Order: sequence, then structure tokens, then C-alpha cells
Amino acid sequence: MVEQLNRNQQVGGSSPFTGSRNMNNTTSFNFITGEHLPVNSLLNLIQSGIREGVFPGGVLLVGKANEIPLFLSFGNRSTIPESVENETNTIYDIASMTKPLATALITMILLEKGLFRLDDKVNIFMPEFNGPYKSKVTFFHLLTHTSGIAPWGDIYTGSQSREEAINKIIEKPLLSPPFSRVRYSCLGFILLAEILEKVTQKNLAVLFKEEIAKPLQLENSFYNPDNLKKQSIAPTEIINGQLLKGIVHDPNARFLGGVSGNAGLFSDANDLSILARLFLNKGKYQKTVILSREVAEEMTRSHTSTLNENRGLGWDMRSRRLSSSGDLFSPRTIGHTGYTGTSIWIDLEREVYVIFLTNRVHPWDHNQHLMIRFRPLLHNIIFKVLS
Repeated sequence: MVEQLNRNQQVGGSSPFTGSRNMNNTTSFNFITGEHLPVNSLLNLIQSGIREGVFPGGVLLVGKANEIPLFLSFGNRSTIPESVENETNTIYDIASMTKPLATALITMILLEKGLFRLDDKVNIFMPEFNGPYKSKVTFFHLLTHTSGIAPWGDIYTGSQSREEAINKIIEKPLLSPPFSRVRYSCLGFILLAEILEKVTQKNLAVLFKEEIAKPLQLENSFYNPDNLKKQSIAPTEIINGQLLKGIVHDPNARFLGGVSGNAGLFSDANDLSILARLFLNKGKYQKTVILSREVAEEMTRSHTSTLNENRGLGWDMRSRRLSSSGDLFSPRTIGHTGYTGTSIWIDLEREVYVIFLTNRVHPWDHNQHLMIRFRPLLHNIIFKVLS
């Protein structure tokens, strides 16, 4: 086991957010690995992020196929009701990272078990999903965000049950014909998870535990954490006077009992590193095979190159412009962000991955524009650090 190193470093310099300069503030950086790498620019950027309110703290893990050259925590896990210093084993609400790492991965595992195929129509399993173009929507369309289903919508207000909430998605008209454009859809992934549960007669949380967490020995990845695990969780926002800690931040997922296809998964950097290496190794982690090589490759290639965005099955793909992965990852890069302030990017060509976990919505959600600016700057610096 690598001994944890504590590094309290005073970092100064111009802020990339406001141009301010502050030489007096200090941030605690707790290293597991990478302390002796050229990290000053990285630490300066992180310090600026904390000072400018992008996030209270976080965890950064940079991995390669067989090593983790950089792993550290920084800042605070929480600021309310009291300041608690962050640790590398802090568990985060990873929000929409749930889509590729749980919902899509489970879908492909079940596909390999012969329960359905990508071109199966949604209304085979959900006959009530009818209307103009709806009869053409398939699993493939849901996984690639090309179904035409609306990006998001409040399905909880006025709903008295899970069934009523799901029916609001089913009844919504499509915004465009299937596979006419990529339109990122949380609602589509909620619907996908509902189908998985119908097909298997199992809750999505149970499917994740049985098919992914248990085989890979993930210790801190789950839906609806118990009270013991909540002690290690970074809280998110204060909603209606309640600090959300171990309760999913996404309001639709929260109404659905914390288990949803669009959000709900909690995880830490160690577990996410295992999942990243699973995809680097084409469906295999050490001696455990989760997916065949062919299916892993199918998940991680672009299926929408003729449309407005590149998408894999559940995965976002690095784009040349405006990608949160920055400017330096190779074109063969997959990833996903989470609204709460989390992200994962995996460069399949260079065999490098970056896991960046924060609770930027703590204690209030007011800084999304700052995180959109911050992420690519962080990822650009990392390649300099590794070189």
C-alpha cells in the first residue's frame, strides 16, 4: 500500500477565471501518488478553482493501463454544516456518469445474455410507447441519444407513483424522428432502465450489484448508500432546507427512489479507475471478463459520425471543439460528465484516463459555467504533467 502524503502548498498566480491574484490562500493537497511530478501548474489551477468557487474540493486520479501516476485529493469534502477536509476515498454522487457506467454497461451485458438486441423496438417491451415515429425507436437509439425523446423534463411534479412519472415520458411526443440528430436525453435513459427492469424483473441497483460491482469487487459503488457509507460521501446541494448527503441530487432520480437510468450511482476514484481499465482492456479487468472484446469495442466507437455529434453506446466521444476533455486527448477518447461536478475521460489510443470528482453544487448550484471552463483547462495541463 502506498503511504498517503500530505502537502500543504501555498500556490499563487493569476486566476484563469477572474484574473485575480491571491498569494495568501492555501489549499491542502493530499497525495497518494504523483507528488514529485511537475504539478505546480496543476495545483495552481485547482487552487484558483477553489478560490473562485468552482468547487469546495475534489479528487483527481490519472491512470494508465497498469499504473496510477497521479492520485490526490484537495480542498474540503464539505463546507456545511462544517468544513471537512477531503480524502482520496471520498464517495461522490456521479450523476450522469451513471449512464455509461451502469445503465449502458448493464444493457450490453444483458444483450450478450440474449435478452434483446440493439435493433429491438422499445414498444416490443413497452407497447404503450406509441405515436408518430415512436414505433421506430430502438435500444440503439436510446443508447446513442438519437431517439428524439426530449432531453429533460419534470416527471415528478404531480406524480403520485413511479408509474405515473414514467408515463409522462412515454406520453411526450418525440422532438425529431429517430436517428435524425443527436439530442442528449436523460429521459431516454430513464426509459431504458425501466425496460431493463421489466425484462429482468430486477431493480437496476440489484442488476448493477450482481453484474458489475460484485464481479469487479467494487467497494464504494452503489445506489442509495447506507448510513455507514454516508459518512464518506461528499454532500451536494441544500434543497428545501435539506443538505443532500447520500441522496441523489437529480430530482427525477430522487423521485424514482434514487435508482434511475439517468443518475443515482455513487462511486469513488478507486472504483472508477477499475471501470476505466475495464474499457481500456476491452471488457476485461485482470481475470474478470464483464464484456466480450467485440461488445466493448462496439460500445466505444462512434455510431453517429454522420450526425451533429459523435456518440458511442452510452459514451460521449471527444470532439474537436468545446469538449470538456480539452484539446489534447486523441480522437479515440470516450468519456462522460456528471452535473454534480464529476467526469471521466478515457483515451483508448494512449491508454490514459482521467477521473475528476467534485461536488461543485455544494452547498448551492450556481457555478456550472465555471466548471464548463475549468474542465478542459485541467485536462490540458495533465498531459504536460505526465510528460
